[in-house]
Amino acid sequence: MIGARMFRRLACQSAALLLPLTGLCACDGGTKEPDPAANERGNTTTAVVLPPSIRKTTGYRCKDKSIVSIDFLDDDRTINLRDDGGISQFRAAKPGGPYDSGYNDSGGMTVVVKGNDISIEQGGKEIRQCKS
Repeated sequence: MIGARMFRRLACQSAALLLPLTGLCACDGGTKEPDPAANERGNTTTAVVLPPSIRKTTGYRCKDKSIVSIDFLDDDRTINLRDDGGISQFRAAKPGGPYDSGYNDSGGMTVVVKGNDISIEQGGKEIRQCKS
């Protein structure tokens, strides 16, 4: 025969094990109908588009003895250029380039990639030629 103390201990242990499962009983398991007023309230959900990932990174040595590194991204239209001035992102109008910084004034830069060679053109400065 189980004593009162033993019975209480078993009851408490059973309750502790079953308590987390009681929250599952509250779920109805049904599907929610779309809310027709969600658009009016601005509660619309939009798909999140992730930025392209880095496909490869290549280092280049330029004729002026400087070193640059380029991250080629998976969309084939975007590169990240790293040099002593920091990091800059360039986009091409079509896959394969030329890659443009997006600035139309004399501070804009263009990067042209041809095989293992690149040229960095910046308004008002000499073109930098680099090889990987």
